[in-house]
Order: sequence, then structure tokens, then C-alpha cells
Amino acid sequence: MNQNLYCVIMAGGAGTRFWPVSRSSYPKQFIDILGIGKSLLQLTFERFTKIVPPQNVFIVTSAEYKDLTLKQLPINESQILLEPARRNTAPCIAYANFRIQQINPDACIVVAPSDHLILNDQMFIDTIKNGFDFVANNNNLLTLGIQPTRPDTGYGYIQFDEAINFNNIADLAEVYNLFNSKSELFNTDDEDDAIRQIYPVCPNISIDYGVMEKADNVAVLGSHFGWSDLGTWTSLYENQPKNNEQNVISGDNVLLYNTNRSIVYAPKDKLVVVQGLTNYIVVDTPDALLICDKDEEQTVKVIVNDIKTKTGDKYI
Repeated sequence: MNQNLYCVIMAGGAGTRFWPVSRSSYPKQFIDILGIGKSLLQLTFERFTKIVPPQNVFIVTSAEYKDLTLKQLPINESQILLEPARRNTAPCIAYANFRIQQINPDACIVVAPSDHLILNDQMFIDTIKNGFDFVANNNNLLTLGIQPTRPDTGYGYIQFDEAINFNNIADLAEVYNLFNSKSELFNTDDEDDAIRQIYPVCPNISIDYGVMEKADNVAVLGSHFGWSDLGTWTSLYENQPKNNEQNVISGDNVLLYNTNRSIVYAPKDKLVVVQGLTNYIVVDTPDALLICDKDEEQTVKVIVNDIKTKTGDKYI
């Protein structure tokens, strides 16, 4: 394998839209949400280590998920970058890039979320290889573009082949300058102290807003490997096998009557009976039950915040 190839996997999210299965202490990237015996993080790691040397894969996550990460992945502690606070994707990616720059200034780096679904692994691998070849020979940032199948306010969209000039890069400069001011401390014993100084004053901003929308050297590679961000219960429903009534069932003792186009997710040893629902999400856990119209699923994040306000962290 090419020793100049590196991978950064972002694994610090709380996964609130998959509540009540995903909790702050055990979020969705660590869960076998597909029911195949591996978590989304494990699947992502295995996918990238077909291309990138395993020792060149870095996981950026919250300090509270360090032990979970080590338990699930065959990596060293030094490959886990612990964020002291959540500051969105731009600081996360900046942190990883400054660390890798100290290790290998010639590195080519792919950055990916830990919790996406890829249906065609070989096509994905071929696409990433093509991307690495491109950035190794061009001074460009490269993003993978997926053809939209529907309008969705939860996603950003890419305009390409148009000359759009952005001059306001204040947010990019602020994040870069903060990390660059401590650059000599990365990959040393003083890195943790540097990160604890940077994060409290670092803007909370995504890589999309902070960099990609404003950079003038961004290229896009159209990709067709079967992708879903698995961001919601509905997206899980759309990507799972369905029975004759167009239901998705997870659980060994689920009985459905006059129920259609719904997803029911239940513990394997619990009897769950559902009657008369169409287009619903039913998720049962030992201490919480969610029943939600699929068309209203965007409210789950609001509901979780409301639960936290009323009951504290007990159910979050």
C-alpha cells in the first residue's frame, strides 16, 4: 500500500436522530444498526483499510468515546484524536490534518464520516483510488458528488461548472490560524494541551461553510456507489429489505397487523405487536418507546432536546 495515503474518520457525533436506540453514551456509529454484527464505524474502517494502511487511519471523536473506539477497532491509542468539545467538522478536520502534516508532509488524505452506508464497496474503493490519484497530481480539494434523488433540506447541494468567486474566507482563516499557531506541538507530548487551548475559542463551523463554499480550487468527482448517510430512521427504512406490506422489521418477535410502509425496531427477545399503522416509525428499547409518523421525523431532534429539558440526561 502507498504509505502516503491517509484516512480521517469523523466519529464524534451524538446521533440524536436515531434516538432512542442511539444515546449520548453509545451513539449510532458504534451500534450495529443494520443488524449484521458490525457497527457503522467498524464497516467504515474495514472499507478504508482496503486502500489505506491501517496505521494511517485516524479516528477523530469525543473524549468520552475513546474506550468504545479502542474496543471496536484494531488501532493504537495514538490513532485516536480526542476533541474536548464538539465544534462541527471544520475544526475536526483541521485537527487531523495538522497532526498528519507533522507525520508526513506528503500525505494525501481522505476524510469521511463514520456512519454512512455504502452499497457497492468495490465501486467505492475504485472511486477513492481515483480521487487519491487526482489530488496527488493536482493542487485541489476534491469532494465526491452524489446525484440527488429528491429535494431535502437536510443536505447541501453542489453547483459545478460555474465560475463562482468567493472572497470572504474569514472563518477558514480563523480556524487555520488557531491550529497553525500550535502546529509545532502536534504529534508531541504537548498536543493535548494545545488542543485544550484551541477548542474553547474555535468557531463552531462545518467544512462546507468554512472551506468548501469559499475555496477556489474545489473539484467534484461524480460518484455512483450506492450511498446513504443513514441520518434518520427513514433513511434506514429506505435501504433495508421490505416484506410484502413494505414494512422493515428488526426483532425476532414482532407481529404486524394491518400495518404498511413502516419500520419497527425492537429488542430481539421482546414481543411487539403493532396494529393499524401506515408510514410509521416504531422503535422500542428497554426504557423508551418512539412512535412517529415518518413524514414528521425531522421533529425527532427537537423531541430529544425537549426530553433533555424536562428529564435531564436520563433518557438521552
